[in-house]
Amino acid sequence: MELSGIELRYLINEIKKKVSNGYYVSNVYAVTRNSIVLKLHHPTEPDIMLAISDKGIWITKYKFDTMEESELTDVLRREIVRTKIDDIQQFGSERIVSFKFSVDSNVRNLVAEFFAGGNIILCDESMKILAILNPIDVRHRVLKVNANYAYPPTRAVDVLELKLEHMKPIRSSDLDVARWTGRNIALGKKFVEYIVKKSNLELNTKCSDLKEEDVNRLYRNIMNLVSDVCSGKHEPILVMKDELAINASPLSLQEDQGTIEHVGSYMEAVDAVLSNYLKGVGESVKSSEFAGKIAELERAINEQDKAKAALIDKSVFVRNFADSLMTLTQRGASNVDDSSVEKLLKENNAKMYEERGSTVLSIKDEKFSFKNAKIPSVASLLFSRAKELEKGTKSIDGAKKKILKELESLKRRSEVAKKKISVKQLASKEWYERYRWFVTIDGLFAVGGRDTSSNSALIRRHLTDSDIVFHAEIHGSPFFILKNAKGDEERSISQVAQTTASFSRAWREGLFTVDAYWVRADQIKKAAPSGQYLPKGAFVIEGKRNYIKGLELRLAIGLVKIKQTLALMCGAPDSVKRNSLFYILIAPNGAEVSEIAKKIKAEFVKIVGDELSDFAKSLSVDEIIRAMPSGKTKIVYSAKGEAGASINVQHND
Repeated sequence: MELSGIELRYLINEIKKKVSNGYYVSNVYAVTRNSIVLKLHHPTEPDIMLAISDKGIWITKYKFDTMEESELTDVLRREIVRTKIDDIQQFGSERIVSFKFSVDSNVRNLVAEFFAGGNIILCDESMKILAILNPIDVRHRVLKVNANYAYPPTRAVDVLELKLEHMKPIRSSDLDVARWTGRNIALGKKFVEYIVKKSNLELNTKCSDLKEEDVNRLYRNIMNLVSDVCSGKHEPILVMKDELAINASPLSLQEDQGTIEHVGSYMEAVDAVLSNYLKGVGESVKSSEFAGKIAELERAINEQDKAKAALIDKSVFVRNFADSLMTLTQRGASNVDDSSVEKLLKENNAKMYEERGSTVLSIKDEKFSFKNAKIPSVASLLFSRAKELEKGTKSIDGAKKKILKELESLKRRSEVAKKKISVKQLASKEWYERYRWFVTIDGLFAVGGRDTSSNSALIRRHLTDSDIVFHAEIHGSPFFILKNAKGDEERSISQVAQTTASFSRAWREGLFTVDAYWVRADQIKKAAPSGQYLPKGAFVIEGKRNYIKGLELRLAIGLVKIKQTLALMCGAPDSVKRNSLFYILIAPNGAEVSEIAKKIKAEFVKIVGDELSDFAKSLSVDEIIRAMPSGKTKIVYSAKGEAGASINVQHND
């Protein structure tokens, strides 16, 4: 599948609609050498996974394994992670997209090209190349590190800028309509054929035979097509074959080899096809790691077969020659100097000569030296050698058996490697998964902010009159909401207060205890008093604050089942213990979060048993880090939780 310029314009328009309101790059993942995924994060909106490959750019609903490492990915992580997306542009209707990323005054430009094998280029603010996937050195441009990025020369009229006057020269051409349109207007071949037919013309109609109304109709159809494709006013299709998505189009253009399925959006169709393409590339990459060794072993088996065939051929020849010698004795010959033996030598291309006082028989690259010239004695030598050659074939069979065993093992490992290539659909997220959340020991639902923006969004969007609000008595604390609380749930209130304190700056500063308080929803004022300024993420609290003193900083991360789906939950230890299948207790101080997250994953894999091992192994370190507080952390212990069924997180939001 190859994207055209107008299809790319539609995709870019859709991407811009989704990422234009404050998304930033939180991570860059390698998929294959020519493909990456940008994880785009927003404080209050769902994460967006933006895939960029040599084939195109699209928002994906799939999670990809890293199938091939790339040096470019390391550079991109260093240069654009934590940067905000300022702009996304297409170079005319060319298959080129540029992203502008910034953080503070630092600007980076990422250019993706989807032609001639594809390319991904990272540039600085002045478009000087910092890193490039595929360096280029051709007559019309040179792309390499430290050179300035240059767009390729345009080959035809930009279809997005097409005017009727651009079509006027068509009637003076000797070409056919399809060929002239393809050469002079930047429009994909599949669309050229579609437009010509829609204009009631044959593909081979001579341009010189066109009337003015034909040209006008051709122009109108081109403009309508471009408008419909770019704006999304189309009926996208997905072409399926053997249950795999093999092609996508914004509209039905021709008879495709496969089953046609209508889909909700062209973005969805592109995601299905190109995600399947990436999976195929990954399988090929993993298979190629074994292909060389497999080919080497297959060559070795072939050589063994040749060697065995040669030994068998030689043993049969030597044995037959010995039989022929013995037959001569029945005719009266007794010594090898008999004339009948000389005739036999000639018939079998053999020789006999004297060497150092012995007679030597040379036959089939074998030499037999003897002093006793009696035919039975010589034949006995030949029969013995034939037996040795036959035994040699058994040794070859043994060696071949070992090679075959190794070959089968390699082929199995190759298939296992291919099956390990995972392209899984990302689970849809509940609204509360953008925040911190847990279920208390009483079954009440608690949700908290992650940063200033999400604190603000949480209070403004999700606080209701039946909730109570928590905050730690320290600068840099999240707000937590206990949903549908009466205010007399002492255990739940204590647990939410402890969780609020633990997710505050106190954890990062390595404190052991901190105070927290809670208030009713109607005590939270979202606007500053007249004449005063309220920072983002801050609110005015009126009335009495209910303090809980000396809260120990402790959290637990547990595997919980919600509606038959497994998830990570982090909160007060007693709550997590009650509601989880397995949990790990953590405390401040210790090692960096990334290091502890890896240990937490390993600990879950070790303790969950066979039933949940696949889920534990599938946990990403990023998921675990996202559930944890910021700051150095240590693992206290791991244990089995008390949950025997799915927990209930239903609440009135």
